[in-house]
Amino acid sequence: MYALSFVLIITFSLLAVLTILLSSSFRRHRKYYAMTWLVYVAMILPTLGILSGVHVSTSGADRYTYVPTVVVLVPALATLLSRSRGRVLIAVSVIIITALNVLSTVQSIETWSSSVTLWQVSIENCPNDVAAYSQLGVELLGHEGRRLEAIEALQKAVEMKPDFISGLLNLGVALEFEGRLEEASEMHLRATRVNPANSVAWFNAGNVLAKYVSEIDDMRRRLDVVQKSANALSNAIALQRNDIGAISRLGLLLCEHESRDGQSLQITIPSVGWQNAKWRAILESAVSMEPSNGAHNHNLGFCLRNLKRYEEAEAEARVAIRKDQFYRPSHIMLLDILKQTEDGRNRLGSALHHSISVFPSDEGMLRRVAFIGPS
Repeated sequence: MYALSFVLIITFSLLAVLTILLSSSFRRHRKYYAMTWLVYVAMILPTLGILSGVHVSTSGADRYTYVPTVVVLVPALATLLSRSRGRVLIAVSVIIITALNVLSTVQSIETWSSSVTLWQVSIENCPNDVAAYSQLGVELLGHEGRRLEAIEALQKAVEMKPDFISGLLNLGVALEFEGRLEEASEMHLRATRVNPANSVAWFNAGNVLAKYVSEIDDMRRRLDVVQKSANALSNAIALQRNDIGAISRLGLLLCEHESRDGQSLQITIPSVGWQNAKWRAILESAVSMEPSNGAHNHNLGFCLRNLKRYEEAEAEARVAIRKDQFYRPSHIMLLDILKQTEDGRNRLGSALHHSISVFPSDEGMLRRVAFIGPS
């Protein structure tokens, strides 16, 4: 790849020199020729992978070498269309350069056939290219059955550059996909130590830790992880006060903890006006931020149902359905809530009829949800 790139730049340099020497208009327009050459050099250098501190993959950059060539062809074509001497020589040079570009393309087609092969070839040519390992890992994540390869590539990237934030975050996502939640959370937390102002890293850490809670049997350790998750999500909200995803996740985390372990946690974030806020106040703040989004009322109803506060849960579920009647989870939740109490069972039939009218193809599933077995 390097050899081919240098052949191209040397050939184009010769073309530029020929154009300048053979063009009768050079003296009158030399500043334009000089400017064209400077633009070409500025555009071609990043694609060669020879600049110190510029993390450009040779294979990845090869796709962009065609753009700079257009710049240097402009004066050559202008000379061809003029009455300058040497037009035949310049024409031959243009044909040779076109042939080189065709040859380069043919040789690169297999490499460019997919992003995976592109980054694999890039790593072969540049074994120390951190960005190439990271990009390969990201591409492999999208291929079912190749996630372990993705993890290996991303681990290599963060080994080479321990403070590589995007690599740490991508590795955390890959580990989460594989169900390795504790390791995933550590990658996201490492990213927060590299850059404490990265709200995405804080949210990812809190979200993964919240998932990890359900895998922990020991109550003391579970409480510790809940607290770590709550702290991470709180930091994300403090950095991005309108992060509705972090707000909802934090509220759900606290209500799940209260319904499972019987303990109520309180959150204080002065920047958003929370002082000893509990899960309900947090989820209600999400409702106030996006009043038309029924998913937030659904979250409230979900928590209230888990705490067996069925009357309040029913009210929130009905609000969620009014806001978005095509949000299937709210219909299912309402049916489940209604069959929990004798009073609710009196309204179960009409609720089921309405849900079936909205989702006629799901009638069987909805009837199974609403079915009340023998007591």
